Amino acid sequence: GRVPIAGLAWAPDRGVGKVEVSIDGTWSEATLSSPISDTTWVQWVVPWDATPGSHAIQVRATDGNGMVQDELRSPPAPDGARGWHTIQVSVS
Repeated sequence: GRVPIAGLAWAPDRGVGKVEVSIDGTWSEATLSSPISDTTWVQWVVPWDATPGSHAIQVRATDGNGMVQDELRSPPAPDGARGWHTIQVSVS
């Protein structure tokens, strides 16, 4: 059935331009909440018609300057966490 995939994005001082969600390799643009300012977190959501099986979900953000989040992950220290958020889900 239809379920929301949702989260938060943040791009300090640049704002969030868009968030995209990939389900099994197909990207969709998320709906964003109205941010208070360019320095606040932004909520996002994508509706998903879930089907039984295993699915890979990835999320990437683009900041207000058009810079797309780097796919490669890095630890939070010293420059802040980077990389697309990636999970595997199982629907039964």
